[in-house]
Amino acid sequence: MRGLVLCAGFGSRLKPITDIIPKAVVPVCGVPLAEIALRYFRKNAIDDLAVNIHYLPEFMDMTLDVLPYSVKRFYEFPEILGTGGALWNARDWLFEDNAFCVVNSDIIHNAKIKELALDFRSSGADIVLIASNICGEKIIGITKNGEYAGRVDNLFAKAEKSSAFTGIAFYRSAVAEIFRKDDFDVKTIWKRAIEYGFSVKVWDFDNILWFDTGTLEDLKNCYWAILDKKIPFSFPLGMEIDFDKKIAFPANQNYEISPKSQYLWIENVKAKNINAFRSVFWGGSKIEDAYYENKIVTPFGEF
Repeated sequence: MRGLVLCAGFGSRLKPITDIIPKAVVPVCGVPLAEIALRYFRKNAIDDLAVNIHYLPEFMDMTLDVLPYSVKRFYEFPEILGTGGALWNARDWLFEDNAFCVVNSDIIHNAKIKELALDFRSSGADIVLIASNICGEKIIGITKNGEYAGRVDNLFAKAEKSSAFTGIAFYRSAVAEIFRKDDFDVKTIWKRAIEYGFSVKVWDFDNILWFDTGTLEDLKNCYWAILDKKIPFSFPLGMEIDFDKKIAFPANQNYEISPKSQYLWIENVKAKNINAFRSVFWGGSKIEDAYYENKIVTPFGEF
C-alpha cells in the first residue's frame, strides 16, 4: 500500500503564520505537520510515500530534503489542483500498487492506520472514508448500508446518519481510472465512483480522536491534546516533558517557569523568566517579562 499526504494547500485560516510558511510545514510540538503524517505512515508499515506541493514549494522541499527516507513529490503548477486534482496528478504512481491511503497534512489523529489498511484489503469496498462520531463537524451523510451519501447539505442518497470525515481515506488503485484533472474537490471523485459502480463506504468510529489544525485556535488545541496524551506522539530529542503540568521545554535550558504555569510548549527561546498559560513559544522567539495566555509566539510575530 502507498501513502499520499496532501500538502499543497494555502492554509488561509492559519494566516498570518501561513504568509511566511506553508501550512504543511507549520510545526506541532516541534515537528512539521507533513512530517507528522509521514512518520505515522512509516510507523504503520506504509513506506512508499509521496506528497503534493504547490504553495511556497521551497519550504516543503527543505523539509523533505532533511528526512532520512525518500518521499516522492508531485508539484502542482501553475495552479493548485485541489484535493481531487491531486489524486489525478499522482494517478500513475498510485496505480502501481493495488491500494493506497490518502491523508490530509493538516490533521493529527490516533487512528490505527495499519489495522485499518488490513481491514480495507479484506473488505469488498473500493473506497473507504474514515469517519469519527466523537469529534469534528458531522458533514458527511451515511446510508443505512454504510455507504457515502454526500455532504449533509448536498445529499444525493438518503442518509440515516452523519459523521465527521477525519481526512483519512483508502482507495483501490482501480478507482484511479476515473480521476480527472478538474476534480478540485475530492468529494466529486467519491460521487463519480458510486455512479461508475464502485463501492464507497464510510467506516464510522467512536474511538478515533482527530484534530484539525485549520485555525490558530485549532493549532493550539493540537499541542494541548498531545500534552494530554490523547494523541500518540514522538517528541523531538532533547525535550523534557512534564505531563503533570503539561509543560515541555528543552532539557539543556534553565528557564525560570512560574509555578502557576500550565500547558506550555517552549523551544529554544530568548528568555529568563516565563509566566504563561496555554501558550506556545517557537524556537528563536524573544520572550518578554510579561504574562502570556493563549498565545503562539514565533520569531515573526505573536498570535
